[in-house]
Amino acid sequence: MAFKVYDEDETVSDYQREFSLTYILDRLTAGGLEVRLFYSLQRKEIFCKIRASLERLQQHADLVDLRLALDAQELEKVCRAGRDGLWEPLKLPDESPMTHYKPFEYIYAKYEFDSENRCTEDDMLPLFKKWPRITADKLEEEIRQIQQSYFGNTASVNTDLNTVNLISLGTYTPSTPSGKAPGSPTMNPITDGALDPESVEAEPRRLQESACFRSVDRMKLIHMIINYGGPGGCGLDIYQLIKDQCVLAYGPLHDMVELRDLESLWVTFFAWPWEQPFDKVKNYFGEKIGLYFLWLGTYTAWLIPAAIVGFFIWINVAVEDNNPNAPAIPYFCGFMGLWSALFLENWKRTEKTTAMKWGMVGYEEEEQPRPQFQGEKQRSPVTGKMEVFYPRFRRSIREAFSQSVISVMVLLVIGVIGCIFALRIALANANVTVGGVEIASIVASILIAIQIQVLNGVFSDIALRLNNQENHRTDTEYEDALIAKTFLFQFVNSFASLFYIAFIKPFIQDIDPCNGTCMMELQQTLATIFLTRLAIGNLTELGIPLVKTILENRKRHDSVKAHKTRQELERQTFQDALNGQQSSENGPAQSKDGVELSYRGGDATESLGDTSGMDPALIAARQKFLDEGKYEMSEIEKAYAMEEYHVMLGPFDDYAEMVIQFGYTTMFIAGFPLATVMSLINNYVEIRVDAWKLCHVCRRPEPRSCEDIGTWGTILEVVSYASIFVNSAIVAFTTTIAVNYTWAQRIWIFILMASGLFAIRLTIGWLIPDMPVEVGIQLERQEYITRKVCDNVADDDDENLGKNNFIAPDYRVLATDDDPM
Repeated sequence: MAFKVYDEDETVSDYQREFSLTYILDRLTAGGLEVRLFYSLQRKEIFCKIRASLERLQQHADLVDLRLALDAQELEKVCRAGRDGLWEPLKLPDESPMTHYKPFEYIYAKYEFDSENRCTEDDMLPLFKKWPRITADKLEEEIRQIQQSYFGNTASVNTDLNTVNLISLGTYTPSTPSGKAPGSPTMNPITDGALDPESVEAEPRRLQESACFRSVDRMKLIHMIINYGGPGGCGLDIYQLIKDQCVLAYGPLHDMVELRDLESLWVTFFAWPWEQPFDKVKNYFGEKIGLYFLWLGTYTAWLIPAAIVGFFIWINVAVEDNNPNAPAIPYFCGFMGLWSALFLENWKRTEKTTAMKWGMVGYEEEEQPRPQFQGEKQRSPVTGKMEVFYPRFRRSIREAFSQSVISVMVLLVIGVIGCIFALRIALANANVTVGGVEIASIVASILIAIQIQVLNGVFSDIALRLNNQENHRTDTEYEDALIAKTFLFQFVNSFASLFYIAFIKPFIQDIDPCNGTCMMELQQTLATIFLTRLAIGNLTELGIPLVKTILENRKRHDSVKAHKTRQELERQTFQDALNGQQSSENGPAQSKDGVELSYRGGDATESLGDTSGMDPALIAARQKFLDEGKYEMSEIEKAYAMEEYHVMLGPFDDYAEMVIQFGYTTMFIAGFPLATVMSLINNYVEIRVDAWKLCHVCRRPEPRSCEDIGTWGTILEVVSYASIFVNSAIVAFTTTIAVNYTWAQRIWIFILMASGLFAIRLTIGWLIPDMPVEVGIQLERQEYITRKVCDNVADDDDENLGKNNFIAPDYRVLATDDDPM
């Protein structure tokens, strides 16, 4: 977390004055978090490192019912043994013809904290999966390799575990190890993952409890504690504080050891789209970003067959003298309709399988409210607990206002497109040429491509403002509403001009004649838009953040005049003092404990700390360092100089870009078959660039969980169905393939082609279930096993219910019925 250092005469807002540094720190500490402050090199910012004790993380994990993976082997031991007096051993078969999953893998359970003993529940501790820890030797070797790769000098590498600053949000310790000065950066063997052999022997249970949480779990829990407005939480809306400039930046730091392991598998020049380390991406960046790359990898892999077929169709078009009315076009449209259906059905199954493997099934039902969610506190009719309630009709009013604004923006798009085509008509009528080439259609295509990019950017900010005022309860609801707004506008903005060329211009040739044929103009416009989007998209995603990061780093480095690194300068300065080479009026230099090492330049009263009892020679040495030397940037300052990758808007923009691309690749593929090839190339580069960008150019985003890709899945489904009707209409009405038929016959061609593809599309969706049978079985296993192991639900004594029901038969026949009943 970064704060601005204000000048004395600088004006601040009321909000900045209310949510001051002191207030925010008070809220953080009130939530049970530990903080540590230090200045930047230029003393223009104050950086705050935040951590939480293991016990505090455990408490909040219990509060939010955090799901953790169970160890398959330990779980099997418990299930095979049963629990005396509660339930018998579980007789689950190791193999079954109904599923290829083992009975005890991919099982998740809610974390339970024993508040009385302040530790994990005894029955559950052995069952939670223990994530691999980094041994001291391995960490030392990794640090040496990292520093060698970055600085090229292993002789000066400091491999003391207690002075290596590899800090992620919430994983530093302010404790002082033996022989270290207070304030020196340390690695905590319990919270940071560096296993000290002595700590292993001293606190084996504590280490086991710590190993239950991945580093990404800890980051999530700390973020939840900061946002949580209930008892024990900090109640801080971080992103609102950033928006109001009370906080400059916020987020976790890169863990260089873990990042290096991920980079070695992910940031490579060549790898098949399906060979990305999705689990490692998920464990480092969170499920939300991991799922995006899984979707992008799946989509790119499916583009390979589409690109191969599209390439041969393009050859057919080229052989026909670049005639987009080639005979193979109708067959290619049918193929792409089937391709999109199979791709989406495959993705649904992949998504369900991944949610099961990552423990995300049911996440949206348990998701915590957003800190921005406002309303009145009322008692829940379900649980009886006090919850924030916001009436549905009030949100409906706000949503109606949003729809009105969107309608106005859509009309604006239509008006802009109308102006562009009016300009095209004027240029065509004036017969404006450049080098003998008529430029009316070329100018119109370029203007349309620019209009799409500009209006998309303008509406993105408007959509965010509209979404914010609708007061959605959870992040998933918020994002789904934003997706719906954004895509509705972007769909009209991106495809309106193509619909006009394909389905309106053929009927108004007297007013706005096509350039050649309407199919040729459609091909030209689609190719221009598509290639422009690719160029601008790659420039804005990579070029601009990279340039901004380079300029920011250069600006900061220009202010650093020291010729030695921080460690070398400190060592030399203090060595001089200890050797008596620095003179002092008050006496010779002597070694003293208690030297504060965590300052950042400035005057002595602010940076030297408590100097009482310190040898004057050491004070003079320290002051000399402050006066003459400057540190090189710390990891936190380097991260602050990087471009932000917003955890929601980052993947959101990436999804939006890919979904629009999917629309171009499916809906108007008849006009530009080469779009499949261009999409494949672009997506492959996108994977490589995005991976590199996340690891090297951007700050590490806040990790978040998610169950699925949300409304994007529904939109892809809508686009897939729409592509059937659009391509059928292009074949029947826009191409010259059916030009010799009557309009009635063309209509029948459209009806038969669209209805046939639509029926096949429905059949594919019906034959292929969204959830694989094996996934359903594994989820049922999870529910059954956790009810036994976690909840200790006793076995039903069904077999013994009828054992004592025997009644001795009475075969006597009585003369009358003497039964009073």
